[in-house]
Amino acid sequence: MAFCKRQNFLLYINLKNEWNINVLNCIVNNWGNTRFFREQRGAGLKKNMTFPKYIKNKEKNMPIHIEADIGDVAQSVILVGDPDRATFIAENYLENPICYNRYRHMFGYTGTYKGKKISVQTAGMGSPSVSIVLEELNMLGVKNIVRLGTCGTIKAEKVNLGDTVILTAAHSSHDIYAREFPGASFSAGPDFVLASSLYQAAVGIHGSERVHAGSGLCSETFYEDDYNLYKKFARYGTLVVEMEAYALFALTAKYNMKSAVILTVSDVIFEKIRADKEIIGESVKRNTESVLELFSVL
Repeated sequence: MAFCKRQNFLLYINLKNEWNINVLNCIVNNWGNTRFFREQRGAGLKKNMTFPKYIKNKEKNMPIHIEADIGDVAQSVILVGDPDRATFIAENYLENPICYNRYRHMFGYTGTYKGKKISVQTAGMGSPSVSIVLEELNMLGVKNIVRLGTCGTIKAEKVNLGDTVILTAAHSSHDIYAREFPGASFSAGPDFVLASSLYQAAVGIHGSERVHAGSGLCSETFYEDDYNLYKKFARYGTLVVEMEAYALFALTAKYNMKSAVILTVSDVIFEKIRADKEIIGESVKRNTESVLELFSVL
């Protein structure tokens, strides 16, 4: 016999039963779909049982990690790294928010703001995590994405703690799409109209002295042995370092989606100074309002 543990319950499979292969195939095909497993609790697994709904969804390339159907997620999405931030935005800014995803704590909520349907989705940290989420948001019909996050400044004489940065381009520390573009390098940038509108919205809330527009370095590593690469990018005018924008811009370009990035400066990298949580929190709140105001008029 074999035991497969999923979502805090056990599936018992008697390997001698004639329907075993069918059951195993259903489990393999639906391993990432917790709804499949939830609906089998209590009902038991029966001989020759088939699950056409989920097999059909698998063939349609439906998402595994965002447990939602088309229509559950708005066409405009705020992308955040922290699941608690997603919950905070949903509870404090959206009207009648509904949680459409809890899987792996990648919380996703849909509600309305000034009558406009908007979603907020957790994406985790780093390019691999955000890439999975972006692929699945594309499957769900999302059209506009703004990443709301934090960054570290490498131009402290210009960009200070608590300031806001709207990215105009993203560099890659490891050229993560080199395999897709052999012998070349992909230039990753936001949608111009979305990014410029976001800049204007942020200036209206923060004031022009605290809002900056410029390029960022998307790093694949958080802790570095030295900052030589960062310093070289700084000499070429790069303002900040973060970990998701290059993948965001590249994948949204691939799928003809519109994207932009708004960041709170939480760290001065070379001096290893971090802002107080209150400073970060207040800036993130203002940036959240900037994104919501932008989406409310799209």
